[in-house]
Amino acid sequence: MAANPTKDVEAFLNKVEEIETIVKGLNSGDECRLKDAMQKADDFIKSQKTKGEKDEEKDLPETKTGFSKTMINKNSSAEEGAAGGGNMAAADQNAFMAAFEADAKERCERRKISEKEAQVIKEMGNLAFKEKDFEKALEYYNQAIDKVRDNAMLYTNRAQTLIKLGKYEDALKDCDWALRANPNSIKAYVHIGRAHVALKQYQQARDSYNKVLTVDPKKDSLVHEYLGEVDRAEAASSAEEKAKEMFDAGDTEAQSLVHVLEKLKKPDQVPMYYSGGFRVLASIMTTEENQTQFRVNGGLHLLQTHNVLSRCLSASPQSITKEERDVMTSAFDMMTQACKNSDVNQEQLLKQEGLPHSLLHMLSACVKGQAKAMKTAILTLLYTISQSHHGRSVILQNVDVHRLVSTLFDLIRTNKTYAENAASVLNNLSLEKKFRGTMREKVEEILPSFEELLKDAGSKSAVVSMCISTMMNLANDKIVRTNLACRRSLWLASEELLVRTSTSTDKELLESVLGLLVNITAEPTATLREFGQRMCGHCRSLLPSEASGESIPQRALTVMGNILPHSVPAVEWICDHGGTVLLLGYMESDKPALVKHSLKCLTALTQFNETARKTVVENKGIPALAQLLNTKDEGNVGNAALCLSHCTQVAGVCSWLAQTDIVKATLIWARDGKKSAVQQNCAILLAKLAQGDPKNLERLRELHGIQILHDCMKHIR
Repeated sequence: MAANPTKDVEAFLNKVEEIETIVKGLNSGDECRLKDAMQKADDFIKSQKTKGEKDEEKDLPETKTGFSKTMINKNSSAEEGAAGGGNMAAADQNAFMAAFEADAKERCERRKISEKEAQVIKEMGNLAFKEKDFEKALEYYNQAIDKVRDNAMLYTNRAQTLIKLGKYEDALKDCDWALRANPNSIKAYVHIGRAHVALKQYQQARDSYNKVLTVDPKKDSLVHEYLGEVDRAEAASSAEEKAKEMFDAGDTEAQSLVHVLEKLKKPDQVPMYYSGGFRVLASIMTTEENQTQFRVNGGLHLLQTHNVLSRCLSASPQSITKEERDVMTSAFDMMTQACKNSDVNQEQLLKQEGLPHSLLHMLSACVKGQAKAMKTAILTLLYTISQSHHGRSVILQNVDVHRLVSTLFDLIRTNKTYAENAASVLNNLSLEKKFRGTMREKVEEILPSFEELLKDAGSKSAVVSMCISTMMNLANDKIVRTNLACRRSLWLASEELLVRTSTSTDKELLESVLGLLVNITAEPTATLREFGQRMCGHCRSLLPSEASGESIPQRALTVMGNILPHSVPAVEWICDHGGTVLLLGYMESDKPALVKHSLKCLTALTQFNETARKTVVENKGIPALAQLLNTKDEGNVGNAALCLSHCTQVAGVCSWLAQTDIVKATLIWARDGKKSAVQQNCAILLAKLAQGDPKNLERLRELHGIQILHDCMKHIR
C-alpha cells in the first residue's frame, strides 16, 4: 500500500517543529529549561530508534545528552525507504536540509550580533568597575550575559564584581559557569580562591589557586603570591579569634586597650586629650595580640572616623593649629606601632579610601614648625611599611607612585630633617620589580633632582649613598639603565662626585658612585665613548700597585672592564700609563672578582693594542692565561681564550704553546662549553694555534678536533 504523501509531510513538519522547540530550549540560559530540553532531546532520539538501530549503536560514543545525535539523519533515511515515496521523500529531505542550513546561518548571524552587543556592554561594565561603581558594573555584566551565555570572561568579570559586593556564593556559581565555558580559565580559579578566602574556607582557596598551575605551570610566582594571601588571611582570622577570647577572658592589657580606644572616640575633647590617648595606645601595642585587638576594635580606621583626625586630614595643612598637628603626629606614631611587622594592619590601613592621597598631600605641603614632626611621623610610617616585600606591594598598589617618588626627592633635596627617612623609603621601594617597571616612563622627571643631589653630596653623604643605591636598583631594568647611560648630565655629575670622593675619606660614598658607574657603563652608548677615557683614568688612579680585596678596586676594575671594549682611546691611555703590567698582577690575585674583571680589561687591551700584547708575553702572562683554561669559570675561560688568541700575533707564542697541552684543554671547552661565546672564543684560539704552528694542527687532528672546530666556526660571524 502506497504511503500517504499528505501524512508524510504533516509528520515531517511536526518533527521539525518539535526539533525547533528542543533547540530553543537548549539555547536557553535558564537552567531549568536547559535541563528539560536536554531530557526531551534524549527522549526524542530514543523514540526514533528501531531495535536494530539500538543494537547497532551500542559501541558509539555518547554525547553530552547521553546519545549520538547522528541517528536523526539515519532514521530519516530509513523512514523514507519504508515509505516508498521516492521523489517526495527526497524532496522532503532536501527541504529539511535547506531549512536546517538557513536556520544555522541565521543563528550564526544572530550570534555575531549578540557577541558584539555583549562586548560593548562588557566594556561599559569594566568602566563602571574601574570607577568602583560595582552595582552598575553588575547591571552591565548581567545584560552582557543575557546576550551571550557561554563567554567565560563575562562570568569571571561578574564574579569579580560579586566579590566586591560581598556576594561570595554567587561569585562561586559564576566561576563554575566560566569553567564550563572554558575549563582552562585561570581567572575563574583565581576568583574561586578569593571567594573562598572571604568565606574563610582557606583550604578550598589553596586548592583552587593550585589548579592554576595545572593550566599554566609558569604561573608559579603568581600562585605563590595568592597562597601568601591565604596564609595571611588565615593567620589574621586566627589572631582575631584569639584576641576576642583574651578580651572575653578578662585579659588586663586587652581590656585596657579597648577601654582607651573607646574613650578616645568621645567627641569635643581638647586636642591634648586625644594626642595623649594616642600615645598611650602606641605604648600598649607592643605585641601582635594588642595590634590585633586594635584592628578588630576599629583602631586602624580612626584616621577617617575620628572627628578631629578626619577633619585635619581633609583640611589644608596650613590651616591646622599647632595643637592639632601634635594630635596628627601622635596618631601617625600610633599607626606606625600598629603596623610594625603586621601585614594585615598595613594592608587595611593603606586600603582606606582617600588616605594615601591625604598622606601625600601633607608630605608635600610647605608648613613650618610643628609640621616637621608631623611629616617625620608620616615618613616613619611609610618606612615601617616599606621594610617588607608585602608592605612594599601594599604601597605600590594603593599609593600614587609617581607622586610619591617626586615628593620624596623634593624632601631629600630641600630638608635634612626628612632626607634620611625619605631616601630609605625610596631605596626600599626600588627593590620591587613592579616599582622599576612603574618608573620606566617617569625616571627622567626625577633625574634633575638626583643630579643636583650628586653635586651637593658633601653635607649628606649617607643620604646620597641611599639615593644612588635606589638608582642602581632602578637600573636593573634595561630600559631605565639605557636612559641613565645616555644622559650626559648624569655622567658629568657622577664624574664630578667621583673626583671629589677619590681624595676623601668617605669610602662608602666612593663605593656608591662607582656602583652607579658600573650600571651606566653597562650599555655601549655614545656618552660612554665620550667619557670613557676620562673615567678609566679616574678608575686607574683608584687601583693600588698591589691587588687589594677591597670593594673599591673591584668596582673600579668593573667600570674599566665595561668601558675598554668600546673605547680605543681609553685602551691607549691605560696602556700608556702602565695598565697592562698592573692588570697582569691583579689577574694572579687570589680574589676571584679581581681576576674576573682584570682579565676582561686585559682582553680589551690585547685586542686593540700591540704594545699590550707584547707586554703580556714579556711579563710571562701567557702561562697564567693558559692556566685559566683549566678552571671551571666559563667567563674566565672565554676571556682567557680570547686574550691568548690576541697574543698569538706575537712571534713565538704559538710555538711555545705547542709544547703545552693547551690544544686539549681548549678543545674540551669548544666541545662542551654551555655558553656559545665561550665555545666561539675557544674555537678562535684553536684556529690561531693551528695556523701558527704545525704541531698544534697535528695535535688537533690527533684529538679528532677538526670537525669540532669546523662546527664551532660555522657560528662565528
